Amino acid sequence: MTVQESAVSMFTIVWILASTALVQPAPQAAPTALGQAYFLFVEGLVLEDKGDVDGAVRLYREALELVPDAAEVYAELAALYARQGLATESVSEARKAIAIEPANREANRILGFVLGTIADQRRDASMREEAIGHFETALSGGVRDPGAQLMVSRLAMESRRYKLAITWLTRFLLDQTGYREAMELLAEAYEADGQPARAAELVAELVEGADDPLRVRTWLAELHEDAGAWRQAAAVWQTLEASVPDSVLYSMRRAMALANAGEPEAAGRVLEELTARAPDNVRAWYLRSQVERRAGLSLKFIFVGAILFRLLLLITVPTLSDDVYRYMWDGYVANYGVSPYAYPLDSPVLDYLDTPQRALANNPWMASPYLPAAQYLFAGLAWFNPASPRLFQLTMVLLDIMIGVLLVKLLQLVNLPTYRVLLYLWNPLVVVEVAHGAHIDTWMVFLILGSLWFTFSPNASLFYSYLAPVLLALATLTKGLPALLLAVLFWL
Repeated sequence: MTVQESAVSMFTIVWILASTALVQPAPQAAPTALGQAYFLFVEGLVLEDKGDVDGAVRLYREALELVPDAAEVYAELAALYARQGLATESVSEARKAIAIEPANREANRILGFVLGTIADQRRDASMREEAIGHFETALSGGVRDPGAQLMVSRLAMESRRYKLAITWLTRFLLDQTGYREAMELLAEAYEADGQPARAAELVAELVEGADDPLRVRTWLAELHEDAGAWRQAAAVWQTLEASVPDSVLYSMRRAMALANAGEPEAAGRVLEELTARAPDNVRAWYLRSQVERRAGLSLKFIFVGAILFRLLLLITVPTLSDDVYRYMWDGYVANYGVSPYAYPLDSPVLDYLDTPQRALANNPWMASPYLPAAQYLFAGLAWFNPASPRLFQLTMVLLDIMIGVLLVKLLQLVNLPTYRVLLYLWNPLVVVEVAHGAHIDTWMVFLILGSLWFTFSPNASLFYSYLAPVLLALATLTKGLPALLLAVLFWL
């Protein structure tokens, strides 16, 4: 506190006490005593600025004898003792100020610093919590005090109150943009709070100009890994590998990140180079064997297998389900200008359109149960070939392979291994229902995944923002189930 600020504070105290004396019946200090206390306080500030600590303390004590309930004087004494390293005396005077005025900012601030320092030395958790409480009082009401904000953030980290540390460090950085120590502390808070992606954003800014770039980049790579951003982690490990060419560790970490990103072939190439460079490294050879085993499930292998499984069933005639014959009949009558919703399948009105597929279709007593988007697909396929289910089966197989492609893109988008698409493409139930049964659900799923991709694509554009809801609407007009996604995607 400067001499001028302290003088203003003491002037305010004098007038408050003087005005109180006019309205209260209890005897108060005389105005001359108040004036004398004010003079002593200002003189004490002057002596303190000149380095005469003992003289300043003596004058402050004399002022308190005249005005014993002046919290600001006790707070100034606490600050003076703190600057002299006299922790016990500083705490005592600050507590006296707070006893008179609990919300006194300076006293709470000083007590926060002193108790916080002692708590760190003694590892005293209860004293640390008390220091945090005093800082929160001192900083209440939007007060800007970078030193106090940084100190309370450190104390909150020590107390594992990470969200509190994040709050104060964020406020600190609003005024002290680019302050490296605070940015690093905030990144640590985000990491400890389970937000590695937010921490990685901050650490990425710290790389440039870092005193120890290897440490910061290693931290960044590990944060990317914790966030599941394996490709970003691999890129950072590659940078570290280039800066330390002989490092086996960085090469292995890069290979593991690539493997987890669903790129086992790229990981295998890294490890092949590593084992050639370090042939006696057992860990590198073991990791290479694991990656090569995973590479056996490469995307190319997965998709080739998926296509072969489906082609084998394309030569079969649908027998496990008769839905496809209803698709064919609906498309067939629609091409003759008859609405599939107008008549039941067995209506005599439709006898002039009779085909062998009519007898194989299900639910002959009712009109078509399928929604308009499905009907347009039925009509288009029946226009090309109304007599065989083969075209319907082939179309659904092609859509199913496209579903696999979209799943790979979405897995990449959320940083999950792309080989997980195997769970869908090699699923026996999916293969049979698509390639053998030609179920319209394949068209619905394709539209849903297309909508999701255009919604979350990193290359989003105005065109994508219009196309995504159109695809979701078409999926809903195929079967009503996708309407449930409207509640999730509406805000996006």
